[in-house]
Amino acid sequence: MYDEGRGVEADPDKARAWWEKAASQGLARAQHNLALLQISGTGDGPDHAKAVDWLRKAVSKGFARSRYTLGKLHAEGLGVDRDAGRAHALILASGTSGFVKAQYSLGKIYRDGIGTERSDSGSARWFRLAAEQGYAKAQSKMASRYAKGRGVSANMVEALKWAILAAEQGAEDGARMRDDYKAKMPADQIQDAEERARSFRPVRVNL
Repeated sequence: MYDEGRGVEADPDKARAWWEKAASQGLARAQHNLALLQISGTGDGPDHAKAVDWLRKAVSKGFARSRYTLGKLHAEGLGVDRDAGRAHALILASGTSGFVKAQYSLGKIYRDGIGTERSDSGSARWFRLAAEQGYAKAQSKMASRYAKGRGVSANMVEALKWAILAAEQGAEDGARMRDDYKAKMPADQIQDAEERARSFRPVRVNL
């Protein structure tokens, strides 16, 4: 509440003090928040080594967001050795537990073969999981993949559905694809895609 100014005047110092009290008692979410403060930089600037310490504490408790963040630090070599394999393992664990940003990142990891074998089908699988949760960037990726038949069977109705959903969330590439696909599709397919988009409901997916 102090961090976001909800019901009280925003006060980053008080927010940090309360998080430190909770983190010292082992609350993973508070440990994660302190790690984010170290990454964003406070006082003398970012301290990735301290961030890693807090993240490891939260990871030991199975906190999915911390697995993802620690994986990103391994990918960039910030506060830890650059290690694509370790980054993949951490982000995979986070994505498997349902964290949508990790699922989207896994789509890119398998697309590019970073820390693991390259796989179009694996990439599409993870992008789809994130898209099913309503993540706009992943919905744009699925629109493109269905249009090109990359990692999935080509299906312009599905391509347009995902483009519509991405565009509704303000994704510029989604709007561009939506308009481009509509210009090339017959009316019955457009209607089908629009009905699928209207009936879409985000769902959290744990594996």
